[in-house]
Amino acid sequence: MKTFLLAIILAATSLNVHAQTNKEKVTELFKLMNLDKMIDGMMDNMASMMKQQNASLKNEQGVAAFDEYMGYVLSETKAFSKRMINGDMVDIYTKHFSDEDIQNFIQFYSSASGKKMIELQPLVQKELMNSMMTKEMPALQAKFQKKLEELKSKKK
Repeated sequence: MKTFLLAIILAATSLNVHAQTNKEKVTELFKLMNLDKMIDGMMDNMASMMKQQNASLKNEQGVAAFDEYMGYVLSETKAFSKRMINGDMVDIYTKHFSDEDIQNFIQFYSSASGKKMIELQPLVQKELMNSMMTKEMPALQAKFQKKLEELKSKKK
C-alpha cells in the first residue's frame, strides 16, 4: 500500500513538473515570437483603421474627445492582450501542442528564417489588412447589402 501511494505521489509530481516545464517552454516561444509586440502592432493597426472609419464621430464630438477615446481603447486592448499571452494562450498552446511541437517552434523562431518572419510579420499583416479593406471589403459589403435587400423584398 505504501509503495502504491508513493508511486501515485511520484507520478503526480512528475506530471506537475512536466506541465510546468511545458508552460515555461511556451512562454519562451512567445518571447521568441515577440508575440506581445506583434499583438501591440495589430492593435495599433486596428486603432488606425478605427480612426479612419470613425472620422464622422471625430468631427461631431471633437478631436480631443475622440483621441481620448482611442487612447483608452488602445490601452485596454493592449492590457487585454498581455493577460491573454500570459494566461489563456499558454494554456491553449500546452493543450494543443506537444513538447516536441513547442521545441520545434522554438527551434524555427530561433533560426534566421524564423527571425525574419517575426520581423516582417507586422508589415505583411498591415499590407494584407489594407488590401482586404480597400479591395475585398467593399465588394463583400455590397454583397451583404444586396442580400439584405433581397430578404426585405421577400418579406413584403
